[in-house]
Amino acid sequence: MPTATTSAVLKKSKSVGDITEFLQVDEDLLPQQTPAMCDKPMGHENEHLAICSGISKDKDRQIELLQSEVNAKERELNKYASQHADLRVRHTDQTKEVTQLSEHNKTLSDQLSSRDNSVMELKDRIKELESKPSKDVEEMKELKNEIEQLKCKPTEDVHEESSKSTYTPGTTFIAKKPKEVKTYYTKVSIDKKEPWIRDIAVDEAGNVFVVDSNNNCVKCFDQLGQFKWIRKLENLPCNVSLFSQGHIAVTEEMSTSLDILRTDDGFKVNEIEHGVSCLWPCLAVSGDTVVLCDSDTKNVHIYKISSDYKLVMMRTILPQQGEPPLQQPRYVHVTSDQQVLMSDWNTNTVQAFTFHGDHIFTFGTGTAGSGPGELQYPKSMCTDSAGNILIADCNNQRIVLLSPDGQFVKCLLTMEDGLTLPQALTVVEGQLYIADIFRVFVFH
Repeated sequence: MPTATTSAVLKKSKSVGDITEFLQVDEDLLPQQTPAMCDKPMGHENEHLAICSGISKDKDRQIELLQSEVNAKERELNKYASQHADLRVRHTDQTKEVTQLSEHNKTLSDQLSSRDNSVMELKDRIKELESKPSKDVEEMKELKNEIEQLKCKPTEDVHEESSKSTYTPGTTFIAKKPKEVKTYYTKVSIDKKEPWIRDIAVDEAGNVFVVDSNNNCVKCFDQLGQFKWIRKLENLPCNVSLFSQGHIAVTEEMSTSLDILRTDDGFKVNEIEHGVSCLWPCLAVSGDTVVLCDSDTKNVHIYKISSDYKLVMMRTILPQQGEPPLQQPRYVHVTSDQQVLMSDWNTNTVQAFTFHGDHIFTFGTGTAGSGPGELQYPKSMCTDSAGNILIADCNNQRIVLLSPDGQFVKCLLTMEDGLTLPQALTVVEGQLYIADIFRVFVFH
């Protein structure tokens, strides 16, 4: 209860300042705490301490939760940073490829312009000859008549011979120039982009399997070029190869497993772990041997296919570096005598190694060129039944033929045969299949 003195003062107070001054003045009048009072805290003070303790624990739990979220975010950021680095490498490679394609498009335009001029000159010459009757024209008419007469003669021997297959074991492409049998396009109705065929495989029935990196898929066409099925993939596909009876194997960018697909419908029956994670895992299958090249480390992993269709590691080799050293291998092929061929589009070479990594030969000078012993952006390789090596010399728009020991033989096919940018090729039953961006050529 206020005393008479305090009541009198309060009545006379006109402002807050007066009250404050009063409180300061009469502070000595308040009762002082004794040690005994401090030793026995009041009830509301105990309650206050309990509340403060609870708040402190809640804050600790919130800090722990926030720290967990921060750690998760850091892991996620590290993951995104790694993916970003991979995408930058991929973007750099694609930019380089686009630049080279642009340069070749310009070269093609110049060549087409020159060819058009030559055609015009020939047409003018033909008109000139046709306007001048000569003895040659009469002889030509006589020859045409003889040809017609020959067509009417019996040709039993010719029919009997032509009905036989021209392919026999040991047939090679050295003796004569192959002739085009058919050409078909790989674009299908569900494609969102123009196809870009990276690799090709063909089974004994003539079914053609191609990997389309622009549409992230594998496509199958029958021996007549009719579309059969398509299989979409999660990542960018790199290589395709026959795996076992009725199956193919496909590698994907940055994937550590092989996708095993059925050849009749493209159904994915299995994923076989191989452990190679790189920008472009290069694949080759020969019998029960699987060869995978890590395009980043240049290591070559050699496996055997077990009876339960698993990969059993036999050895890992780092190929003895030739000249120039490997930089960016993109395709690998295993020959019948177990040589490993690797194409490197950065050094413009094809190099051969043993299964133990010993260097055998290097074809190419190390710099881009179009001469007989030079390559420009080489892609896939294969061998014929005699062991001769065929190379898709992409930016030179040709197929180069080498002897088994890596010596230049000849340019088998060129742009004059319709090639634009050959990517991949394979030989099956005497027929040469070539994947050329969005088309497949078949030569015999």
